Amino acid sequence: MSHGARLGWGGLELKSEFARDYNSYSLHGSMPKVYYASMDGNQVEIDDSDLDLRANRALRTLYSGEFNVTISRLSFSNAKIGGAVLSNLRASQQSAMNNGYMNIVQKNSVGTILASSLKFNGAHFDFSLNHLEVNSLEQLSAAVQKVNQDVSLPPAQRGQNLLAAIKEPGSVFLAHSPQFSLDRFSIASGDGEARLSGTVTLNGVAESDFQVGTDPKAIIQKLQADLDMSIDDAFLSSLPSGAGVTAQLQSFADQGLASHANGKFHTKIAFHQGMTTFDGKSLPRPAAPPAAPPAVPRAPPARR
Repeated sequence: MSHGARLGWGGLELKSEFARDYNSYSLHGSMPKVYYASMDGNQVEIDDSDLDLRANRALRTLYSGEFNVTISRLSFSNAKIGGAVLSNLRASQQSAMNNGYMNIVQKNSVGTILASSLKFNGAHFDFSLNHLEVNSLEQLSAAVQKVNQDVSLPPAQRGQNLLAAIKEPGSVFLAHSPQFSLDRFSIASGDGEARLSGTVTLNGVAESDFQVGTDPKAIIQKLQADLDMSIDDAFLSSLPSGAGVTAQLQSFADQGLASHANGKFHTKIAFHQGMTTFDGKSLPRPAAPPAAPPAVPRAPPARR
């Protein structure tokens, strides 16, 4: 490769099938190894990756189905910041239509993560998108594809055209109250785990909320989030900076913004009508700085 960079792989197998009317398609692929090294010392290596995808037409240009990706080992290194090794990476997605709406479930996980002095036993990032109105979703997807296909557009113009193209279908899409569900966001270390889950929704959004001159705060008022967070003491003790984080969390618990029991910190985070609360309490406002002392009038200069 140019500039002394190196790229190598151990073979590639790829198979795709399309129905005659393109109402369905599938893709299967595998790569035993791929390796890249740049002149400045950056390296990436991927071992035993597999891809499996199946999709069926749901509406015009919109497809639903499932895909699975697995990688047995991913390593990368950087001359300045060091490197990391991740094992047993998995990603899967399933989407399906139901009464004019689509639901999408995405699951991502890593077996172990080794980076410098850190070792994590596993991580998960699982989420789902629910109640997606398919007509406006398909129009959104088609509008984005149309803008991206015009390679002659400069970046600034592409961004403007994209915003103009998705404004109408986007407002209709949001008016149907789609829901984002954080099913599991977790990372484990030692004998403990930190975990976050919850839902985020937009309720009561209308096309008028996107008219020119409308205060964007009106949409923020319609955003609702309810999250549940817990962090085990064992997880904190396994971190190099765990003592400082523990002290900060204990400060939250002392103020009633979290609880500490049965070897873990726990709190419920809510965002409603533009306000954030922890276990039902708002964050205390920082104390106002002390008032400056009154200025002392200077004595007039003595006359000679």
